[in-house]
Amino acid sequence: MRYMLSLIALVLCCGSLSATTIDPYTTEQLLRQADLVAELECTRAGGIVAEYSVVRTWKGLKPGDKVRIRVTPNYWGPQFPVAYVGQHWLVTASNANPYARMMSTTSGGPTPVWWRDLKCDYRLPLFQGRWLIDPDDPEKGYSDEEKKWLGDLLKRFDRFCKGTATQQEAFLLASIVAKRLPGRYDDDEKVAAEAKAFVEEVGKLEDPVEILKKLITRAKAADKESTERYQWMIAEGGLAKCKEYLAGLKDEDVPFDRKALVSGLEEKLKPDNAEDSKPDEPEAEEPPTSEQLSAWRKTFAADDESSDEFWEAFEALIRHDPEPVINWAKDKKFERDHWSSAERPFGLGSYIAWRCGKDRKKHLTTLLEAKEDGVAISAAVWLYMEDGEAGKKALEKYADKADRGGWWAALTLARRGETGHMDNLFKLMGNDPDGGMQGMPVDVLKQRLMCLLSNSAAASGVKRPPLYAPDGGGTEGWETALRKWWKANSEKLKLSDPWLPELVEQKVD
Repeated sequence: MRYMLSLIALVLCCGSLSATTIDPYTTEQLLRQADLVAELECTRAGGIVAEYSVVRTWKGLKPGDKVRIRVTPNYWGPQFPVAYVGQHWLVTASNANPYARMMSTTSGGPTPVWWRDLKCDYRLPLFQGRWLIDPDDPEKGYSDEEKKWLGDLLKRFDRFCKGTATQQEAFLLASIVAKRLPGRYDDDEKVAAEAKAFVEEVGKLEDPVEILKKLITRAKAADKESTERYQWMIAEGGLAKCKEYLAGLKDEDVPFDRKALVSGLEEKLKPDNAEDSKPDEPEAEEPPTSEQLSAWRKTFAADDESSDEFWEAFEALIRHDPEPVINWAKDKKFERDHWSSAERPFGLGSYIAWRCGKDRKKHLTTLLEAKEDGVAISAAVWLYMEDGEAGKKALEKYADKADRGGWWAALTLARRGETGHMDNLFKLMGNDPDGGMQGMPVDVLKQRLMCLLSNSAAASGVKRPPLYAPDGGGTEGWETALRKWWKANSEKLKLSDPWLPELVEQKVD
């Protein structure tokens, strides 16, 4: 319930919030914790979840295997991380939910595409774990700079994955040294140069104990703050060999808490408990009594949106007795007091349409008359899942409007094979929305349209759609390129969304 209350509050009350910051893994950390290290070719375009075929592998699966990968999204972007048919990716993916180390956590507004629950085989941590390895310009192939970057990355993959356990520990510890060594970015050029030389030195070693000894020596000569950083580096990069060596030392041999470090490494080396990463089973819920329903109606009628009790009643009623919430949402008008205000009606309408637990067709039809177009369009999108004819008719009312709601309506129709509003959708691709979070909903619609076109082209056996404007032509150039592609291929192209059956079954967009 607390999660749902938070979600509702975000849908309706989101304001300006700071961004999410993570402490990124090194490539060697990603390689060590991954269950799948491979080059993949995307065979079904998608955002957050896409399907791939394994091209080559360093760990897990074999060439030719089919796999679904989930990329962890972020409210502050990308909200809908995509892969398109034919793209090649290097991935370091995990069976379980990967642990993304958040340094600060924040929340944002409504992101209905996150309500999807598409099955996946592997997952990636936030912001990391995949590298697009297609050349920037497929017509010209890889540039010299791209060749060097890709060659260096593949060498790191080969070196780590083909190494022994001892070598892997050395490579891992060296990567942490390269990331955290004090002095790397010191204003004193001499200090920075010495630190850089040390990083290069340990990067060539294949014995983690040799690296550990050098770190202990440096830590003894460091100030207290830097000494703690050396302890952190060892804790983060050390494994069995480091633990064994430290266990054989005396406390006075190191300038930090040896026992705590050994204990931490022992804990780190324990096998992961797969049960810890499994989601909790939903609790069985008893139907509410008439007294409970009456109390919720009374609380909701008070219309105090500042109280938790109001939102508790909202959530309970939308599932068990939706009519009061439906009537309230139909008549609600939002203040335009923040850049996020324009998105709130879409968030409210989407959430109600998703969570409505009874008489869905009836209540969604009522919301078509909402005072806010965002609520009405959201209802029409979900109504299409209950009654295709009624949903289509409702969406047609908006599908030629060149705005966020009109483009969503046109996209919803196009995903069902309707081509009558493609002109408006190409206007979407030529639209350059406001920067930052203001433009995020439009950017997500663009990505969803490109997934539709990518999958439809593959299924129809026609040339792939252009993924960007040629010669740096910007959004207008991209629109022109897509219109040209559509004109050349539309007779053979049949629009189809392969994800649609799963999503309709889940009652999500």
